[in-house]
Amino acid sequence: MKPRYPIFLLALIAAPSAFAQYWNQRADFPSTNYAPYGFSIGDRVFVGGGISGLAPFTEFPGLQEYLPASDQWVARTACPGPMRYGVAGFSINGKGYVVGGWSGSPPTALNDVWEYDPMADAWTQKNNFPGSARYSCVSVATSTKAYIGLGHATWLNDWWEYDPGQDSWTQRATLPGPGRAACGAFVINDEVYVTAGSRDVMNLTATFLLDLFRYSPDTDTWTALAPFPALGRSAPYSFTYGGLGYVMCGGGGDANSHDEYNDAWAYSPGTDQWYQLGLFPGVGMAGGLACCTSTTCYIGTGATGTASNSWVATEITAAFWEYHPTGLIGLDELQAGDGIRVVPSADGLLVQWPATARAQQLHLFDMGGRVVRTQTLNNNSGQALCSTGDLASGLYVVQVNGDGYAERVKVMVTR
Repeated sequence: MKPRYPIFLLALIAAPSAFAQYWNQRADFPSTNYAPYGFSIGDRVFVGGGISGLAPFTEFPGLQEYLPASDQWVARTACPGPMRYGVAGFSINGKGYVVGGWSGSPPTALNDVWEYDPMADAWTQKNNFPGSARYSCVSVATSTKAYIGLGHATWLNDWWEYDPGQDSWTQRATLPGPGRAACGAFVINDEVYVTAGSRDVMNLTATFLLDLFRYSPDTDTWTALAPFPALGRSAPYSFTYGGLGYVMCGGGGDANSHDEYNDAWAYSPGTDQWYQLGLFPGVGMAGGLACCTSTTCYIGTGATGTASNSWVATEITAAFWEYHPTGLIGLDELQAGDGIRVVPSADGLLVQWPATARAQQLHLFDMGGRVVRTQTLNNNSGQALCSTGDLASGLYVVQVNGDGYAERVKVMVTR
């Protein structure tokens, strides 16, 4: 009897409409929390400040570090000065920074700046932020400088550069368009991208924004790009991973119905395109923490309910989620022009690629985005065998990565 081998049907993937990803819910933050600050330093994640209770109003007093290996939170030295929320937080050169925010209720606006050294677990006060004290501003860092701007004192669109080596502030070009707060922001190739946000938020009114702007530090200029393609929103969770910008969740709606969303989107700067991702599996939320280490992204805390007639948070969460994007989006812009070839065999898939590609890794993903195979490649061989003995029938993606090379094909396995 002739043996029956799996059958593999191949198809090149064009611009993908699906997204490979997976989520793990991790240990809750030690308190419910809304509008905290946070940053990652290397593979360490820190979260502090914020509002831990609404009735009565309570501020979270400390700083916590998340330990991925043990899935635990550990208390670190709290930021000196007043407790605060709606704070700018970023990291650069191995240090974390906290800028301004609000303190108390009714709020007092702050403009102090603190530097956190994770090795010493100690804080140092730096030169004050020279702009208007504000709440819910943009705060990001490139490889050499940090940028603070926008936010609410009135609705602001100013933009400031911080040089950590000189501990100095310089005002830069103003963001085009109206002032805004609670935007999404991410950094790709040392350029800053700002999208979404809100303005004119008062009782029974609000304007939610969709535009996307890129700030180029070398020329001190802003460029309008493809707008955010979903419902306008404020306080989304945004971060950078694998050369893409991610914007997810956030809050929006109208005077009668204010919702927290759970949709997710990725932006590819090479194509100026947005891709819709799978839904965030938790309840919709806004105004919490988002950051990435070298291997993993995290989002968590924030508001899960908001009063329909006042835009004030009514419910907040301690939930904390680990997120793994697989990087299947946007790879078409990196292709070198030479494809890969997959040949079915009795032992699995024989994957072949051009010898000039200097391939380094092979990944096999299922259509849910989970990695089912990963192999380190001999970049001079031009081929590798990928076993398929335990794979169920269905669609899979074969991806080969190299130095400046990325190519993938879709395969269907039937048995």
